Amino acid sequence: MRLMAAFYFPRPKSVKPLAEKTTAPDLDKLLRAIGDSLSGICYSDDASVTEIFATKCYGHPARAEITLTECLPPEKAYERQPVKDSLLPF
Repeated sequence: MRLMAAFYFPRPKSVKPLAEKTTAPDLDKLLRAIGDSLSGICYSDDASVTEIFATKCYGHPARAEITLTECLPPEKAYERQPVKDSLLPF
C-alpha cells in the first residue's frame, strides 16, 4: 500500500506566511497515528504500507488529507544480471 498524507495546521499570527511548520507534533508520530488508525479498516496490518509520502504545513482549515492506494507489482519481474567491471564508467 502507498500512503500519502498532508497535515495542515492553523498558522499563528506570529509566523510568516511562507514559513514551514517545524514545531510539534512530529511528522513521524502523525504518520504512526494514521497508520494505526487505518489498521483493520483499510488493510489488515500497517506493516503492509510500503511507501509513504508525507508533509506538514500551515493551512486553513486545519485538516489531514489521506490518500491510500494499492501498489501493484510490476508486470514483468525484475531480472538481476551481473555487471562486468569493464562496463562500469569509473
